[in-house]
Amino acid sequence: YIGEDGLWAGFKMNNAEWMEMNDDMEMEEETGMDMMLAVGCSKALAFDDKLWFEPHFGLTMPAATDAMTLAMGMGFRYTF
Repeated sequence: YIGEDGLWAGFKMNNAEWMEMNDDMEMEEETGMDMMLAVGCSKALAFDDKLWFEPHFGLTMPAATDAMTLAMGMGFRYTF
């Protein structure tokens, strides 16, 4: 969490494995790192600040392709 305004950022890396065909038309196992970066904010909604709404923007960079994905998401979080 960044400061006291409810902003947050997250970074996640996962080891990825997939099968890919080589030039000899044989399947080979490839490995790499999937990466995800997300930035969002938290807003308390109800129940004495126990229910939170968290919209965010995310950038996903999978190892198996050269394509990056930019997405918007949202979630609800309940704290005890």
